[in-house]
Amino acid sequence: MAQDWKAVYLPAGYLNHNHDDIRRLNELIRELLKYEKSAFAKLIMTGARPGRRSSNDAVPTLDGVIIKILQKMSPEHEMMNRGDILSSIKSPMRVRIGFLRLHMYVQRQQDRTTTHVRSPWEVIDRHLENLRRESRDYKTAFARLVLAFNRHLFDGTKSATDIAKIVVSLPSPEEVQEALDTGAQMASPEDEAQDGADGTGDYPLWAAITSVPTKIDQTGQA
Repeated sequence: MAQDWKAVYLPAGYLNHNHDDIRRLNELIRELLKYEKSAFAKLIMTGARPGRRSSNDAVPTLDGVIIKILQKMSPEHEMMNRGDILSSIKSPMRVRIGFLRLHMYVQRQQDRTTTHVRSPWEVIDRHLENLRRESRDYKTAFARLVLAFNRHLFDGTKSATDIAKIVVSLPSPEEVQEALDTGAQMASPEDEAQDGADGTGDYPLWAAITSVPTKIDQTGQA
């Protein structure tokens, strides 16, 4: 079945390992992935830009942004109502999107002070590489802080203008260490309420924080 599908939908020379056809397919995949990542970033930053029309509108909560992303980018969720989508969201997804959201807000604030605008994905990739070297306890504590930061910053009452006045940051190593010292890497009551009795969702949060797909290599793989 897989070979039949490839014969119908892929370039004629792909199955024969034709270099030019493989290259063209990889270039197409890279372009599509770049478009998807751009659309993904815009959804993550929904409501982030202060403006006269939206200055008094509240920036969506983390769950609100995740619902919008799933409705726009997941065929499985496209026709689901808001309540059903909300019940399907687990903490690992909240951690991933919350991590990306904080990074993009930090990058937006930094871009105001420099003429060199960097891609947020490059910074995110480097941060993830560093996090992968940390212990499971460290990554779990970091993930819990990401959720806490998002709850505080995007509480459903602050407007884009309000948030623009706040220095947005990610959990620092010192804050993570303090959380480890005080046992705050354990599930918070808010996480347990969202995610069930053990607050872990589909798998541990230490895995969620190091499985954020952001990088596109030269073969078009994400």
